[in-house]
Amino acid sequence: MLRSFRTFLSARGAGSRPGCATPALARAFLYQLSARHASWSWTATHITALRTFFDKLGGARLTDGIPTP
Repeated sequence: MLRSFRTFLSARGAGSRPGCATPALARAFLYQLSARHASWSWTATHITALRTFFDKLGGARLTDGIPTP
């Protein structure tokens, strides 16, 4: 899941390092999952992975305001 986010960041020209991520890019990534008709559980799993990695482990407030479905 984090690998797909890293790939998404690279494709957007934001670099592939976690420090390049912004809340706007996190939302765009989740919207892209929705556009691909990902299930709610798959989307929630991605949100949880991003939240755990960035908010809890990294100290970045990347997923503030993104509700878990």
